[in-house]
Formats: sequence, structure tokens, C-alpha cells
Amino acid sequence: MKKLSDLKNVGKATLKYLALLDIDTVEELAKQNPTLLFHELERRTHKRQDPCMWDLFAAIIHESTTEEPTNWWAWTNRRKALQKNGKLKHVKLFHLLEENVVDLSANIGEIFHERPKGVILPFERVRFLRELGCHSLLDLTPREKDILKLLANGFPSSYIKEELRLGIRTVENYIAAIKSKLSCRSKVELIKKAQEIASTGLLNTV
Repeated sequence: MKKLSDLKNVGKATLKYLALLDIDTVEELAKQNPTLLFHELERRTHKRQDPCMWDLFAAIIHESTTEEPTNWWAWTNRRKALQKNGKLKHVKLFHLLEENVVDLSANIGEIFHERPKGVILPFERVRFLRELGCHSLLDLTPREKDILKLLANGFPSSYIKEELRLGIRTVENYIAAIKSKLSCRSKVELIKKAQEIASTGLLNTV
């Protein structure tokens, strides 16, 4: 049975990182995702890692599952393609949400908007949403979030009007307010942003 140290690309430094990530066997490594490992390593070391670390994780995970050794740099182009498409970022968002969803649900949303004046959202939760680039969601009212969810699902204003029992002008006024709060220049841009936010699951936690 192979040991971690038998894998290509695994030296003393990599073994140290894997131990920090609580990975002690090839079998455990085979169950991992390179993106989640990369971001978890950043979280545990409290510093940004070289993107090439993703390439290394991808290579050793590949070998642990297929027994096919590859050079770590053979994975660089794939990582760059994922970065270009924003897919690595979305995996990070899901990972962060999984850790913080309880905190978010307890402190954001209707409770936040119904809070007494002078009660502010704990700093760490604001910082969390800012890290995701979504802290402006805190400015939305419950009704605006309802409309944003419907826009994310592709529904037009005429449908939203009927669904929420509002006048068409009221719906358009809400949309204008949401555009302003989320810094969108057009309705098309707002819909695209709504769909991106919805894809992370954030709309169900704020």
C-alpha cells in the first residue's frame, strides 16, 4: 500500500501541509478536492498560498485516485481555465457558506432589518460577506430580497407583480432601488448578478 511520501510531487513541505490538513493516508487524499484543500490551507495557515499549490494538490489527488503520476505543472492550464471561468471562486463560496451558514442565519435577514436602532451586525459577519464581495446584500430589505430571488430565476416584472401582489410601478421602483444598492448600471446587469449570487446559495442565508 502506497504512503503519501511515495507519491510524485510529495516532499517534506507537502507532507507538512497535508498533516496540517489532517490527511495522513493516500486513501484520505483520494477523497479530497484540490480547490477546497487550497482554501482550507489558506485558512489554517492564515496567509495566501501560491496558486501553484492548487496544481500540486490536483496532481497528487489525481495520482491517489488513478495511480497515474503527473508533474504538478501539467495542471496549471486547467487551474487557470477554472480561475478564468470563476469556478474556483464559487467553490470557495460554498466552502465558506458551509462553515458560516448558522452564524449568518442567526444574524442576517429579517432579524437584521427588524433590529432596534443602535444594534449593529457583529463585525466578523460583515467581514465574512465583504470577503465574498456580497456585503451589499445587507442593505436589502426582505421585500427586495424576494424580488432579487425572482429575478435570479428569470421571472419578468409582470410575473413578479402578480406573485407578490404589487403594482408594476412598485416593482420597478424596487428593482431600481436594488440596482442602486448592488451597484448595477442596468437591469440586465442586475439579473446577471442576481443569478451569480443565487448560484452560491447566499440568497437563502441572508
